[in-house]
Amino acid sequence: MSENVNIEIEMLRTFASLVELRSFTLVASVTGRSQSAVSQQLKRLEEMLGQQLLRRSARGVKLTEQGRILHEYAVETINRNDRIFRDFRSALGLGPSLRLGLDEHVLSREVGVLAHFGKASLAAGSMSVTQASTEELLRAFSGGQLDVVIGVATGSVAGAVDLCRVPLSWVASPRFRIAPHAVIPLVAPMGSHPLRNAAVKALDQAKQPWELRYVANSATALQAGIVGGHGIGLLPSAMLDERLVAPPDLTHLPSPGALHAFALMQRGAGFEGLVEEVRSHLLDLFMVEA
Repeated sequence: MSENVNIEIEMLRTFASLVELRSFTLVASVTGRSQSAVSQQLKRLEEMLGQQLLRRSARGVKLTEQGRILHEYAVETINRNDRIFRDFRSALGLGPSLRLGLDEHVLSREVGVLAHFGKASLAAGSMSVTQASTEELLRAFSGGQLDVVIGVATGSVAGAVDLCRVPLSWVASPRFRIAPHAVIPLVAPMGSHPLRNAAVKALDQAKQPWELRYVANSATALQAGIVGGHGIGLLPSAMLDERLVAPPDLTHLPSPGALHAFALMQRGAGFEGLVEEVRSHLLDLFMVEA
């Protein structure tokens, strides 16, 4: 009789993450491991099963046929493992362990949201936090690597809980000046982020010429680019202060609308009450209506 071999659940989690995120770099970021550790886990899994599971290419990773079969088993096994853990912790009266994903630009108030989660009803539980773009967090959520995602969008998101709508404002450094009819220098997040999409949509609709002058890879970098006078950008109206003001030379710019803050949660995991607390916290923090 052949010897039984146990596959570690973390190896399956890493494999599932690679399938969902299609990037060793992103998986390393989400799981808190080095890229070499992620590669080593995949190599060990392939050696144990005697099959190539993923093929690497310049466009990311692609499943082999055997990899596709394993992915179905992996998702089923991970979900069953996590359900057992949650059910038994609940039976013991312990708080849930929470894997939280926060858009790093989430209303530009990550610290306030995190502080609230720190005070929330997670007694006897634990929490890990991943900050990335909403797009990356949604992929991690669909792969089962996150329990709750707090993200932002320019409209409602299917299956999500709407938390609040936060009005946006054009902002610039107090010393920023631009000549009439000049091309607007834009400071925006990297990639397809709601703040960038909202800015481009408003400017294009007004037929206002613009060009990207500063592309930010984080919320801090976005604010630094605006404060540094590289151009104008979009931020929640509540962020206006002595360093970030409405650009006086550009009062003709169209209204950029509002951001929708939303929450996605794994159903049945017991986080519904927590999300409602966050909604209340955000409403108070930004003094807006739901």
